[in-house]
Amino acid sequence: MTIIDSNLKFCVRWDSGTKLTAAQRAGIEASLAKNVRKWTDGLTGFEGWQYPVVTAEVTGYAARNRDLLEGDLTGRDFYTTTDGEGIPQCDPRCGRFFQ
Repeated sequence: MTIIDSNLKFCVRWDSGTKLTAAQRAGIEASLAKNVRKWTDGLTGFEGWQYPVVTAEVTGYAARNRDLLEGDLTGRDFYTTTDGEGIPQCDPRCGRFFQ
């Protein structure tokens, strides 16, 4: 069996007119990483699961405008596009949901 480390990449959709602070963003990112790990740790050893470590990384944010996200976004993509209902949307080319 081949052992593969894996990384899940996420883009967060911020559908609010309220500002998201840097501390809140850090909390979202930490919670996401913790819960992905919790989920995938339960799969270890199950039916040939090959991923002993699965990390989660927020690679981007979508919001109505950049001013809603406080703090540094260096290294993260930012999107202001919207879906058919007018909700901020990450780049559809990045998600399997859209394909």
